[in-house]
Amino acid sequence: MHNCIENGSEMAEWFNATVMRLADNVSVGADPEFIIKYDIDDDDDEWTMPLPKDLDKGDLILLN
Repeated sequence: MHNCIENGSEMAEWFNATVMRLADNVSVGADPEFIIKYDIDDDDDEWTMPLPKDLDKGDLILLN
């Protein structure tokens, strides 16, 4: 689950998402970013997110 602000909203909400893969443009020594797809998206939109940073901030919950 990922806590983020949806476009047009002022408050963060929790959304289920699936991690698809590591982003292609990750540089050596840079914080990794991951490509995710939110379960609420009906289309093929994928988003790039800094998940390790979000985990440290408490904005990410890993589910089995």
